[in-house]
Amino acid sequence: MARFLQPTDYGIVGLAGAYFQLLQIISEFGVGTLVTTRATTSIDVPLSDVNSLSSVAGLGGFAVNSALAYPIALFFREPRLVFVLQILGLMLCFSSFAAVPQALLLRDGKYRAVAAFELTRILAAALVTLTLALRHAGYWALVVGQIAGAALPAIGMLVFTGVPFTTPSKANALKVFRYCREVTVGRLGWVAYQSAHISIAGRLLGTTITGVYSFAWNLASLPNDKLGAVFTSVMPATLSRHATKQGMWSETQSIVAKLGIIIMPALTFVVIATPLLIETFFGTRWLVASTPLRILTLYALIQWPIPILNQLLIVADDIAFQRRLGAISVCSMVPAFWLGARYFGLLGLCLSWLIAWPITGVAILRQLARLQPHSVKSLLGSLRTPCIVSVAVAIATSFALQISIQSNTLRLVAVVSVVLCCYAPLVALLTDIAIGPFARLRRLLPTLRSR
Repeated sequence: MARFLQPTDYGIVGLAGAYFQLLQIISEFGVGTLVTTRATTSIDVPLSDVNSLSSVAGLGGFAVNSALAYPIALFFREPRLVFVLQILGLMLCFSSFAAVPQALLLRDGKYRAVAAFELTRILAAALVTLTLALRHAGYWALVVGQIAGAALPAIGMLVFTGVPFTTPSKANALKVFRYCREVTVGRLGWVAYQSAHISIAGRLLGTTITGVYSFAWNLASLPNDKLGAVFTSVMPATLSRHATKQGMWSETQSIVAKLGIIIMPALTFVVIATPLLIETFFGTRWLVASTPLRILTLYALIQWPIPILNQLLIVADDIAFQRRLGAISVCSMVPAFWLGARYFGLLGLCLSWLIAWPITGVAILRQLARLQPHSVKSLLGSLRTPCIVSVAVAIATSFALQISIQSNTLRLVAVVSVVLCCYAPLVALLTDIAIGPFARLRRLLPTLRSR
């Protein structure tokens, strides 16, 4: 779709999304976490009451969003944001209606249903966006696509689960408020720095450069969003089934090890082959995003396990730490974003992630070490195989890029083929994943070593 849209289109939607993400966290109010982790908390409130409170929060968020649309547009000096924000406010309603049904499906282990609704969201958003982009709708293609992707699964999950709505008592409302307040405050700090970079870019660098940055950011976040987010969403329900923190940690360690064998080599490939990927898929006009994409993908490669580890802390009822983490993230990241963008422009903003983020990462790892002794050492052990495979992918990609073929498409196919020829046997030999004849060779290794 980037071939049919301009950087300015991505810039407008990116500015709206930066503010909108914060409001969405407030309107969702941690309801999903409450439902999925009820096995590990003392909260005992009927789901129908929680569903009603979630819906009211979403409607309240819609009203607040409508009132703040004009001041936000004035702050960014972008009048087109007013109507964009007001229309996007509909997503708050849909997400609040879907919060309890989706959390209930995750808690009950109905992952096929969750996957089906997620696929519906992706397809609906993609089809609507592509259709409108082909009709030269500009940034409205992205806006309407997001709304379509939120509406269909929300309605489907609400009908599928049949969760009713009831008027909650004051006592039940207070129980929900006290628990969800802690979760929301922690998430607000986390999301505040995740959103602040777009806001600062829009204020200091302008809509067009913000569009280039937003484009690079979305691509760099793609593997984590599509794979890491799936695991993050099911983790509360999965971990809450374990009675001990050791069991939770073992499950988390297994998830990180399995996910790392996919995400780390993929991100490594993107870091090295960035110009070829952009020119092949998006055209030469987006080559300006090559360096930002490389920097942001390198950041994604370093930090990808941290959100998964933080989910473990949330499920282990370490809610107070989420408040401190939010404050740490905002105080360290936001000034770095502003200084980087103010004095070094687009590249400075990108580099600020690598410079300031370790403060947040170290805070989470230290808290994890308090929760589970020797966890950091065992985590590094889990990532050893993904690191070995990633180094091999980096070498293979660098070598394959030396292939000289006039057609970018054929050259990319050749590069991917070489990388896969390196990746597949290594994964089969170093992990339990069975890949054709390489799995047989792996079974023969103990015999060969004994001889």
